[in-house]
Amino acid sequence: METLKKIMVVDDEVDFQRLFSTILSKEGHEIVIASNGRECLDLAVNQSFDLFILDVHMPVMDGYETIKHLRQFKKFKYTPIVFLTGVGTTPDDIDAGYLLGGNEYWTKPISVDELIVRVRSVLRIADADKRVRKLQQSFYSMIVHDLRNPIGAILGFSDLLLEEKDLLTKDHFEMITEINRADIHLLKIVKDLLELSQLESGEYILERQPVHLQEIVDAVFRKMKVMRLQKNITVDVQIGDAVVLDADHDRIMEVFENLIDNALRFTPMNGTISVVARQIPSPRSPDAQSVRIDIADTGSGIPEDELPTLFDKNRIMIAKFRKAATRTGLGLVICREIIEAHGGTIGVESVVGQGSTFIITLPV
Repeated sequence: METLKKIMVVDDEVDFQRLFSTILSKEGHEIVIASNGRECLDLAVNQSFDLFILDVHMPVMDGYETIKHLRQFKKFKYTPIVFLTGVGTTPDDIDAGYLLGGNEYWTKPISVDELIVRVRSVLRIADADKRVRKLQQSFYSMIVHDLRNPIGAILGFSDLLLEEKDLLTKDHFEMITEINRADIHLLKIVKDLLELSQLESGEYILERQPVHLQEIVDAVFRKMKVMRLQKNITVDVQIGDAVVLDADHDRIMEVFENLIDNALRFTPMNGTISVVARQIPSPRSPDAQSVRIDIADTGSGIPEDELPTLFDKNRIMIAKFRKAATRTGLGLVICREIIEAHGGTIGVESVVGQGSTFIITLPV
């Protein structure tokens, strides 16, 4: 018998609810029933599941719309989701389900024996994938962690050499300065990779507390005051003290430091940066509230063909906005991981030559 798993069956037909619940409970699994997509999402907010069996055609919210929202939960990024549909489903319907992140398509009616075998198979594959991801993350973390020691040694020795400026020739001093600057940049990349590895592994625990968004943004702009004044950038903040997040203070601070730092670096002289927040209905539940935060700048903008992969760790984008300014994009990937870990979303709208707007939604 498979290890006890928690399975949600989402179907508006009572007979199928009873059938699936009875059969899978006998297999030793914990079964949770939802009658439509909205009910599924409400239950999923505060619970974890090992498998979703999702009917396609349901009232209130169908299966296709439901899976879109489920895949936005970081905790369900790799959770298997099976579509359940009646006879007559077209190949285009099946293709649409797979494109949205579905793992399998099962057709009603389904026999008891077939249901048992299919569930066992899906769960075995999910467990195997989880073990592989864990091994990959462990190896990745070990390599990145070990890189910090030699990089730290180079940085330490270059610092010592720069303290002996009077003993160095001008050329030697400039070369060591460049070594020191490059090593600082490399150390930041390694730290970012280590943090990203921890976030993706799911081992990172958020220390949630009430976080006042206005205080976060004010603190970030104070920290970056020199850069803002040097470029004579106008800042417009519209948040208000009423916006309070249930979040990890340091991680949310990191997100805004990264996004505002980017905005300052890539906005030209006499430009403008705005941070505007407003409460909106939650995209996952009409009874809940979220906050939408727009961080906009009047910078150079991002080419349209780069927008779909801007938060993708598998691409390293180097965008040159001025002679000495480049970006690897690791910070944006980390921002995405942090925001998704909080149950939120992050996206971007941009027009070359007009600027960019990063849009964050977070539950409140």
